[in-house]
Amino acid sequence: MKKKMIWIACGLLALQACKEEKERHFEGKVYREVVSVAPKIAGRIEHLYVSEGEVVNAGDTLAVLEVPEVAAKRQQVEGLLQAADAQYQMALNGATKEQLERVEAQYKAAKEQYEFARKTLKRLEALAQDSLIAPQAFDEAFTKYQLAYAQWQAASAALEEVKKGVRAEKKLAALGQKEQVEGALQEVAIAEKERVLLAPEHMSIETIALHKGELALPGYALFRGYSLNETYFRVSVPEAVAVKHRPGEEVQLQLPHSGGILKARITSIRQLPAYATASSAYPQYELSEYLYEVKMKAVDAEAAKQLLTHQTVIWKP
Repeated sequence: MKKKMIWIACGLLALQACKEEKERHFEGKVYREVVSVAPKIAGRIEHLYVSEGEVVNAGDTLAVLEVPEVAAKRQQVEGLLQAADAQYQMALNGATKEQLERVEAQYKAAKEQYEFARKTLKRLEALAQDSLIAPQAFDEAFTKYQLAYAQWQAASAALEEVKKGVRAEKKLAALGQKEQVEGALQEVAIAEKERVLLAPEHMSIETIALHKGELALPGYALFRGYSLNETYFRVSVPEAVAVKHRPGEEVQLQLPHSGGILKARITSIRQLPAYATASSAYPQYELSEYLYEVKMKAVDAEAAKQLLTHQTVIWKP
């Protein structure tokens, strides 16, 4: 009789173990990619167009920054652009009529002065040969002749330059200066565009770090939320379960709080990191088994958008 009771107890334990093995399930969570929106320039928050908990689409305006330095910089660069453009136009067009007339007058005056100095030197040269004038007087006349000749040559070169127009090197220099200022103006335009913070994608706004009037710094995450374009599920399973499944396999997940069922496709299976030794996270796991994370993606993306981030799902493989 005693032996029979032992066999019955063993049978019940075996049935209970099979039942637990059959009903074993694994809990997972709904995950979405974290999206952060930060400004590229520093400025005070002028307007906030969203609040925490809102769902926005790609391109929606989230906030506008007040950056008075940008307007001052634009005015400065526009003035430099006008000056650079004027210099470039002068290089292309060459000398004006008034400039040409002035250079021609300088040339004629220099030539007349040279002719007078040459004639004077010629007269004094004959007198100096007859010793009728002192050598000092002749030397002074010769010096004046050389000076007049140099001035005449300089005026001749200036007139020739004006007639030929501006050198190609000066034209290129003026063009380069103009393009440099135009680049600075484009930089200002980009800074003005960066004043407006836009949503990078369809997302939910979870937290807003600053309020109106507060200073936002470059790279500081002003808005933080979750992407709603793709929904993932992560479930931790033991080694014995992980080896039975492969990426691309379609599975069913249960939503315990709503009672619904959602289809998902396995995208990856990876081993979870462990420190020093592999350990079990749940009582039904064997201590000798490694833990693996099964990542799944919702088949019906629109239906998955209705799920809350970090909502619990059940997988019964």
